[in-house]
Amino acid sequence: MSLRVNIDGSNYFVDVGIMSSIAGPFLIHPSASFTKDLGNQRFIFSPLNDCENYLFEICRDGKLIRKFESSSLPFTKQDLDIGIKKTFDRSAMFMTTLCIHRVFESHSIGIWNKSFYKINGAEYLVREIQNYSDLKTVFNEELMIPNYPLELILRLLLSDF
Repeated sequence: MSLRVNIDGSNYFVDVGIMSSIAGPFLIHPSASFTKDLGNQRFIFSPLNDCENYLFEICRDGKLIRKFESSSLPFTKQDLDIGIKKTFDRSAMFMTTLCIHRVFESHSIGIWNKSFYKINGAEYLVREIQNYSDLKTVFNEELMIPNYPLELILRLLLSDF
């Protein structure tokens, strides 16, 4: 999810969604486009000419995997209700995926299901998480979130609700 925020008459893009490797705020102005490379991923931010909207593209290994274009149309309560309901649908990505991403000043790390990854500039390392003990170690030592309710999350991911 990303937001368009107006500060003192100028619009800014703020990335607040899953896998937020860039956060902002970044000015939405036609001359303010940029590309950011992190490991095997490239993030392309292209403000549109209206100075309100933007195109955001995510490429992995040179292939476009996601593309988002913002809209100036306001969301209604019904729009939000539909979005929330879809997010909690049993087949939704957020209900079937263990995904944690943490950004540090020098690098970013994360878990995507059974893979642990570390991105440091152009360096991209991935290793498979072998078992629960290995997963717990990643949470404690790499992600540095030892109090994460891992057992509960795994139970929910593996249940049928």
